[in-house]
Amino acid sequence: MRFSDIKFRCHGIDPDGVHAIVRFKNGYGLSVVRHSYSYGGSKGLYELALLKIGTLKGASQENDWELVYNNELGYSDVRGWMKEEDIEHELNKIENAPQFDEAENSEHFSGFAHAVPTIKEK
Repeated sequence: MRFSDIKFRCHGIDPDGVHAIVRFKNGYGLSVVRHSYSYGGSKGLYELALLKIGTLKGASQENDWELVYNNELGYSDVRGWMKEEDIEHELNKIENAPQFDEAENSEHFSGFAHAVPTIKEK
């Protein structure tokens, strides 16, 4: 996957910020953000977070994710200061990771679920 394939939306915290959720068939996803409060955002760089897709019962697909940590994939926390080429590398790495296994990863859940704010078009 290429960086240019990511479909960004306006971030609710910062009108100049952007946010995207990228979903993969293996049950993982990546949150890609750049705003004034993200790590590297003030320098035009991005922050990534590893996600587990399909965790919130009854949520819309857009909001159906939870932050997850996985040391084997290099995500013991969010990762900031990412250039576009760094993001492309991470997109391909996570897309090709083994299928998410709930039993093996249950201790890695952050317990943080996030709903993307609805932004009304002007």
